[in-house]
Amino acid sequence: MNGPRTVTLSPGAFEVLSRYATDDQRRTDLVEAALTAFLVRPASSDPAQDRRTIDAHAAELNEEALDVLSYQFVP
Repeated sequence: MNGPRTVTLSPGAFEVLSRYATDDQRRTDLVEAALTAFLVRPASSDPAQDRRTIDAHAAELNEEALDVLSYQFVP
């Protein structure tokens, strides 16, 4: 398939997209980048694999969460 193709978005989706990209070319580029990022990411349908991935990074994620919490201001 060569050349441009048309994709129809709901008015709400187009409104959100337009907040980030104000002209046709920028919207096209943003949609293309988002689809590429989504489609090349490996999809996991294995909850056990998801859990192993989370567990493998748990210490780092917990450390980061504690760091972020340390910046909170409680009046």
